[in-house]
Amino acid sequence: MKFTLEQIRTSAMRLDSRYDFGQYVMRGPQENVMELESWLSFSSVAAKLHHEGYVMVPPKEYAEALGIRVAEVVDQIEKEGTLFALFHATHDDNFILVPLPEREESAPPAE
Repeated sequence: MKFTLEQIRTSAMRLDSRYDFGQYVMRGPQENVMELESWLSFSSVAAKLHHEGYVMVPPKEYAEALGIRVAEVVDQIEKEGTLFALFHATHDDNFILVPLPEREESAPPAE
């Protein structure tokens, strides 16, 4: 089932506040990037989104699934703001996950 940017952004923010995973900042041209302060927050939000049917993958895997270049995925996140992303930065690396375009049927979202 297809979903909108607003649906996944709202789900991610609701999950973070419901489970109190920690601080986050919404960034990007359409506030489409959820930057989480800790690895625990990042992985917890990703896991909960997956439980709600959003399959979260690295940009390279997303590009391969859609038959596009990774640079196009980055543009969708950073320039166009049309693709939601979870983001966490460490001293050594950046971690980014994006949802595959089709949402899997799963349990209804937690209220």
